[in-house]
Amino acid sequence: MKKYCMPDCEHDIVHHLARVSDDLWRFEQYIKDARKCGHHEFASMWKKFAEMSKQQLEMLQNALKKAINEGKLG
Repeated sequence: MKKYCMPDCEHDIVHHLARVSDDLWRFEQYIKDARKCGHHEFASMWKKFAEMSKQQLEMLQNALKKAINEGKLG
């Protein structure tokens, strides 16, 4: 039986991609909560964090696509 293993570098990308995706979901919740409480400055802060995370997510997705195209996964 052949054993497949993901190299650490690619595993790190997948792991962090999952974390950033979770952060984005949380930031959307935080924005809703801040708006509901009338804290528009907090909503703005969380929105900035969400924008930074979206940039991270795009970078991670591109890195993962590259690894897939290079045959580095499985």
